[in-house]
Amino acid sequence: MLPDFNRLKVFYYVFLHRSVAVASAELNITASAVSQSLNKLERELTVLLFTRLHKKLVPTSAGDQLFEIVSPFIIDLEAGIRQIRQARQIPSGMIRVGSPIEFGISYFPKIFAAFRKKYPEVIFTMTLVISSNALKINYFYRAWRAAKSIITLSLALSIPRVLRFLSIWAIMRWACLMGSGSVPHIPQ
Repeated sequence: MLPDFNRLKVFYYVFLHRSVAVASAELNITASAVSQSLNKLERELTVLLFTRLHKKLVPTSAGDQLFEIVSPFIIDLEAGIRQIRQARQIPSGMIRVGSPIEFGISYFPKIFAAFRKKYPEVIFTMTLVISSNALKINYFYRAWRAAKSIITLSLALSIPRVLRFLSIWAIMRWACLMGSGSVPHIPQ
């Protein structure tokens, strides 16, 4: 069975600083907690890790071996945790932007360049639309939402189907008129 990781971490800092007091300050725990943790680790492993000489800690050969095993792991773990924390603070990924051509060509390249200089992990994808097409899409979207509302309302109020059709037709006709300038004819 593996020893408790917290005890291995305490051992690492005691070995590194050769002092219980300095290790306790770095780990933000009391010196007695560090000593207890070290004693429990020695009991778990059934070996002496340090020889105690007048408030000095001298590592034994078992202590040296354990440090050689634990040290790369803790160093890599701390570096990995630092990277994870930094990655959370640095924006990355793809941002999709839609814009009319006139506005997109004039303003976005400078904005994107400045942003990418600061955050190189961000990628932009931009869709440029002709302004009149953007307006048509907007009118049709608004008409669709209005038609959907009328359908819901007319179903709730039990309005006859013919009246529902005429009101939806009127909304879609308005959208075509506003979006393209041409009005569709009513089918016979």
